[in-house]
Amino acid sequence: MHEFLKTDQLGHIINQVNDEISMLKNALNEPINKNVESNVLADILDRAALEEERKQQYISRYRKGLQLKALQRVKFRLQKEPGEYGYCETCGIEIQFKRLVTVPTAENCCDCQSIIEVQNRYKCRRTIIMKLDNKY
Repeated sequence: MHEFLKTDQLGHIINQVNDEISMLKNALNEPINKNVESNVLADILDRAALEEERKQQYISRYRKGLQLKALQRVKFRLQKEPGEYGYCETCGIEIQFKRLVTVPTAENCCDCQSIIEVQNRYKCRRTIIMKLDNKY
């Protein structure tokens, strides 16, 4: 089945993924605080604060939804192809068990993930510089 992940380690990850999925589903089922009385508030600053809070709640819900989808993909992968889980998709080496426990959705080893993040930062900075050059 798995050469580097023992059965109990794989079971631990599966339980963790299931727990996180149920926690996120519960969080997504909670209603967003609409504060009906926000229309009655006379103070513009109070309305702005409530609107900002509502916006943060929507952002949080969106991120939780993305995390839920990623965890569901991991769960599906663990059920259908448990032997494929835990290997870096970039270089193919084993992802450390500690990393998989911390980030069960990890698809890359630490080294490859670091390289990807540096490349993304470089691309982002380059895009910003190009936009600034075009602006002036």
